Amino acid sequence: MTNVILILLALGNMCTGACVVNELEMTLPQMVSNLAVERGVDVSRALTTVRLESSWDPEAVGDDGMAVGLWQFHSRTWRWGCDLTGYSEWRDLTNRVDPVKSSIVALDMIALGYGHHWVGWRRAGPTSPPEPVRLASTCYIETAGDRPTDVGLWRWTRHLPK
Repeated sequence: MTNVILILLALGNMCTGACVVNELEMTLPQMVSNLAVERGVDVSRALTTVRLESSWDPEAVGDDGMAVGLWQFHSRTWRWGCDLTGYSEWRDLTNRVDPVKSSIVALDMIALGYGHHWVGWRRAGPTSPPEPVRLASTCYIETAGDRPTDVGLWRWTRHLPK
């Protein structure tokens, strides 16, 4: 069984409402890798950071309940990061567990020089190898021009080894 996320890309400039233009299937590590490449972020280090922060669990909770999601955002850092990266509409704390939104905000923050906010980023260093992951998720991204306008998580399941 392949662990994938389904990403539906919509181009808002060419249609009204949600208009599906492209459909992609990828694992969470592939999604993080693609987003890291787009932002000029070290892919291996980004993958290792997520592994160290959450073990690839979008609903992971750490720091005595203060940090949640793939990237283990604290509420204050999440809100500040959303404002910093231009995604103020995502400030609602429930978005911290959305693997797509949290990856976009985290990697934009890292690209802007704020990687030090993650212990995993500091520990990962520039040469740490990523580990495989067993997590599947289904999500979508709708875009208007170059910016995502809506991102949602439909479901995720953990695939345990047999």
